[in-house]
Amino acid sequence: MPYIYNFQFSEIESFNRKPKYPDVFSKEFTEWVDYLARSVCVDMRDELLLLGYADVPVPAMTIDRPGSWAEGLDLEKLEDRAKLEKIIRQYFKVTTEAIRRYDRNHLIFGPRFDKPARTPDWIIKIAGEYFDVLLCNRFLSSEIVEKDLARWHKLSRRPILISDLGFLASTKLLRVGPEAPSYVVNQRARGEAYQRFAEHAIKLPYIVGVHWCGFLENRVRKSGIKNYLDEPYWDCVNAMKEFNQKHLYSTALSN
Repeated sequence: MPYIYNFQFSEIESFNRKPKYPDVFSKEFTEWVDYLARSVCVDMRDELLLLGYADVPVPAMTIDRPGSWAEGLDLEKLEDRAKLEKIIRQYFKVTTEAIRRYDRNHLIFGPRFDKPARTPDWIIKIAGEYFDVLLCNRFLSSEIVEKDLARWHKLSRRPILISDLGFLASTKLLRVGPEAPSYVVNQRARGEAYQRFAEHAIKLPYIVGVHWCGFLENRVRKSGIKNYLDEPYWDCVNAMKEFNQKHLYSTALSN
């Protein structure tokens, strides 16, 4: 089965309670990134099922907090924003060059970017200079795909892979109500919502794929297409399977 390998060049996720922002201009960071890339890419550069390499999910690059890259910066001021742009550009440059040093056969996807409120357009524009495909890591509606992701595609000049999508129904572990934007009434409705979303997204020329979140439900990640006993939610799974096996490629090629 094709897959993407996930590096973790930094610990700056938006959900990380103890993030650690590296000094991207330091010799230590360059050596660390080179070590990670070498330890993985040398053995994987001829891997036929590997699509490419991703990085940290939903990075908090613009948050002003102690130790962050944006600490003390007013990003409404051009001078301050230029400082952060320089840091982010260096981060993308060092990580991309390290991967390319040891593997020129696969794609580089970069971080999985969060919604526009946390990922301003200027970051997407810089990302387009370094990555082959952009990853978008969030729950989405078809309208957002048409609006926000079309803009990101234009800014970056890169195709987009939706790397985090899901619709939620209540289970023994999860309680979710109509107020949640991803809510549906039951497992069958989850599968049908996936069908509608995937059919719409795959038709768009700048969308290269859709990844569902997540696979196995547990007491921490309370969402999956399998429950905590490793049993599939068949009403959801069968609807997803029907689209993927019978309609995905014909839909993608319809335009």
